Amino acid sequence: MGDARSRSVGIQQDCVMMRQILQKIIPPAMIFLLFVAVALISNGASGFFYGDVTNRVVTVSNYVVQILAVLSGLYLLIRLINVLVWDNLVTQALGTPIPRLIKDLSAILICLIGITIIVGVVFEQPVTGIWATSGAFGVVIGFALRSLILDTFTGLAINVDNSYKIGDWVHVHSRNRVDYIGCILEINWRTTRLKTTDNNVIIIPNSLIGQSIVTNFSSPSDISRFELCFCFDADLPSERVIRVLLAGVKGAVSPSGIEEHPEPTVRINRVTDAGIEYRIRYWIYPAKLSPPKARHAVISSVQRNLRTAGISLARPKQDINLTQRPARPLNTDILDDRVALLSSIDLFHHIETEALQALASNIKQVAFKSLDKVVAEGDKGDSMFIVIEGLLDVYVRNDADGKDIKVGHITSGQFFGEMALLTGKPRSATVVASTDVVGYEITHHCMQDLFRAYPEVLEAISKVLAERQLLKCCSKSRHQLVNY
Repeated sequence: MGDARSRSVGIQQDCVMMRQILQKIIPPAMIFLLFVAVALISNGASGFFYGDVTNRVVTVSNYVVQILAVLSGLYLLIRLINVLVWDNLVTQALGTPIPRLIKDLSAILICLIGITIIVGVVFEQPVTGIWATSGAFGVVIGFALRSLILDTFTGLAINVDNSYKIGDWVHVHSRNRVDYIGCILEINWRTTRLKTTDNNVIIIPNSLIGQSIVTNFSSPSDISRFELCFCFDADLPSERVIRVLLAGVKGAVSPSGIEEHPEPTVRINRVTDAGIEYRIRYWIYPAKLSPPKARHAVISSVQRNLRTAGISLARPKQDINLTQRPARPLNTDILDDRVALLSSIDLFHHIETEALQALASNIKQVAFKSLDKVVAEGDKGDSMFIVIEGLLDVYVRNDADGKDIKVGHITSGQFFGEMALLTGKPRSATVVASTDVVGYEITHHCMQDLFRAYPEVLEAISKVLAERQLLKCCSKSRHQLVNY
């Protein structure tokens, strides 16, 4: 039943289309046939008239009728090409309307052929001289209408290149800093017409749009990604700013028409003099929602979330701080700097300064090149390492196939090997330098001297290790290894 109904609807649409085509073709065809019939009758009746004046009138009438017959034939041919070729065959093949420029150029070509027919057939004159004369005349006209000719050829190049077509949403980046955003309504022989979201039509000369950068929002697909940037003070935590901005852009998804998939994202873009710049990315269909309206919806939603969270945008500023000199970079050759570094490590965080000074005077600095194996799983060890600079990768052996699997990494400020140092157990993982690494090595001998001089240090370190081991046992991921 449904198939029969669909076939019936298809037949009705075909009938309507055929009726429209006939309505466009029949009138010029009737006019052409009428002038052809009149031309034939006038040629046949010319022998019945005598006299110079009468013959001249008849001759002029024959010329007029023949010219009108040729012109009506050209009009019929142009109408047939427009209706049958451009509006049906080519449009259905390309899936988009044919620009007016193509139709106009084909009509001009047919008219030139018609003029040649009138001169050569009706008046029986050679056409070579006419074309030679028209060449010189064309040079003069070309200088006078060079801007018009530039627009025409640029429009032709636009249609041949097919960078954008009728119905596409585009952004024209003009050189005079005035940008145009709209839907292409028409590309004719001189101008391109855009319909803006204000329901206005912007007419841009083809020569201007040919020299401008054009962003086609409708290619290669109908959905396009847009971006907005916001700058905030560097004091604000990045995760907080990203959370608020992401909530803002996702809050504009449902009511405004911002697409839910692909999902909007927020990323840190760059560091500026004012602060940290964040970039919001979202997707829209420009044919459904114009870019200015989408931008308004996103900014409004983000502004509400920022106001609720109590976060404001960064402002240009110049601070004058009356304070001590900024802290200089740590120098590992200075004892106080080594003490400061050790005090920032969790393992030694609760140890008194005197004990840290004693430990810092006995540790030694070590360096590893990229891909150096610092410790190997199963090996015996009596030292631990503190990373100052660089990154190390951690591997454990897979019991199934015996291959090493990467389970985590150790970065600056972290340490490893403490269990082997304090208990003498074999290394539980392999640690390989991912970059060049600089660190400190604390040997078993150093720790024994420290424990003898400061017995309370052993209790503090044991407490920290117990907490770390408990965290390790409760973790569900092997990536949270804390003991190598």
